[in-house]
Amino acid sequence: MEFFKSKEFKTAIDVLLVIFGCFLMGTGFCVFLEPMEISPSGFTGLAAILSYLLAGAGIIIPVSVIYILSNIILFIFSYKVLGKRFAIFSILGVIAYTLAIQFCKFNIDVGKDPLLSSIFGGIFIGIGLGMVIKGKGSTGGTEMLALLIHKNQPNIKVGSIYMFVNAIVIGLNLIFYTPVIALYSCVTIIISGKIADTVVVGLESVRAFNIVTMKPNEMAKEITKELKCGCTWVDSKGMYSGNNYDMLICVVNRQQILPLKEIISKIDKTAFVYSTSVSEAMGGNFAQIKQRKTKNNPTGKSIQNVVVTKPATVIEKIENDIESEKNEKILQQQENKKTNKIDIE
Repeated sequence: MEFFKSKEFKTAIDVLLVIFGCFLMGTGFCVFLEPMEISPSGFTGLAAILSYLLAGAGIIIPVSVIYILSNIILFIFSYKVLGKRFAIFSILGVIAYTLAIQFCKFNIDVGKDPLLSSIFGGIFIGIGLGMVIKGKGSTGGTEMLALLIHKNQPNIKVGSIYMFVNAIVIGLNLIFYTPVIALYSCVTIIISGKIADTVVVGLESVRAFNIVTMKPNEMAKEITKELKCGCTWVDSKGMYSGNNYDMLICVVNRQQILPLKEIISKIDKTAFVYSTSVSEAMGGNFAQIKQRKTKNNPTGKSIQNVVVTKPATVIEKIENDIESEKNEKILQQQENKKTNKIDIE
């Protein structure tokens, strides 16, 4: 069992995720997109357009060759700037993706419907890209370029670079293909991005509820009892009225939203409630946070959700713990001085 927790096993899983993800991406491109001349996002889309233009001039260069050549210079910089592991996994991703583009030309009749091709091509590429990201890898291209630029110019956001490159892809589609093909490319780009996010983050829908109530104790107990989840009590102040209030923060999944609303309505009909969408939640009743074993956390287990009876009590306890540690250090230093004095004598 220790082997499955080892660093070598996790690295092997990451490698398999990157390779299989690249295989799916190559399949999506070759089977669905390339026959319809639909360009995917990023460097693959640029390589596909360049290959098409060169073919029109009588120069036949496969998309895979153009793609890997466009990444060679980026490899050199990424190794120096982004670190050895990222560079190695990027090389693995680019080689696997290039081979997939070259050899995943399966003879499958998927019809001549460009809309279906753009949808399913986006699904395959999105699932594959999500797997590559989950494996902490990269297929080079736009991602590597974006990270390199952001590293040197932190004020330029990675997402902005992605949008800029994809805008170029869509613009070139408008120039060298037709507006219809450009629109199908937009469909592929949007679907692949959404699917990749879903693979990485997951399907679970999570919302954070902020409940300003006059009955925080009753509300917290009922939430804990009925929903089997914790909540946090926060002292708050209305800046318009100047009054002090008690606010409960509770993070719940999709199935718990309606029961939570019923509890709020039952306990305090005058409560002020607002909720926000949470992209990801870890710890407690959600996915466990992977933590290292430390002196204060010898088991390495994630911290569970707790119901705080009053923040001031917690703060007071923390302050007392800090004071106790200081006193222990002072006593230890005094003992060490006494020991050193006896040794000298």
